[in-house]
Amino acid sequence: MCLEIINMFSEGKTRSQFCARHIICNDTFEKWRKKHPLFDKAYCVAHEQARAYYDDLRQRYLVQEFEGESINWGLFNRMYNARFNIPDKRLITVKALGKAKDERAMIKSIMDAVAKGELTPDEAQKLAGLIDVSLKVTQIQELEERLRAIEQAQKTGIDDEGFEEVTDE
Repeated sequence: MCLEIINMFSEGKTRSQFCARHIICNDTFEKWRKKHPLFDKAYCVAHEQARAYYDDLRQRYLVQEFEGESINWGLFNRMYNARFNIPDKRLITVKALGKAKDERAMIKSIMDAVAKGELTPDEAQKLAGLIDVSLKVTQIQELEERLRAIEQAQKTGIDDEGFEEVTDE
């Protein structure tokens, strides 16, 4: 059974296909993993074999040759994410992010979450992009306020030397 799951996964077969071949449900599969440590280890090895299979598949067949070789990442990500149950979108929580006092602390909390495996690098990049946009919005608002203050000062007659009296006419 252990060698069989490794062989099946190394050919790109899925957990569902393994269960179907043995006429078992997913719950039984999970019970086998808990009850038989050797089967659980074989499943872990098989999972890595499946990832290697998809990496090899990407290298062999998903190369586009339009203006030089490149990978069709859209197709690969769809195939890979479906195979390994990685959702396109998922709710993420970075605990330290809400407590961060400034942008530097926010970025540090995101980097820590990546290091701990709580976030993927892609998710971290998207969050950092949101922080960057937030910073730009704040900077634009500050510039607009300063510009309004300068325009208001010019209307009331303030020059470089100080106040200038303006008569009401």
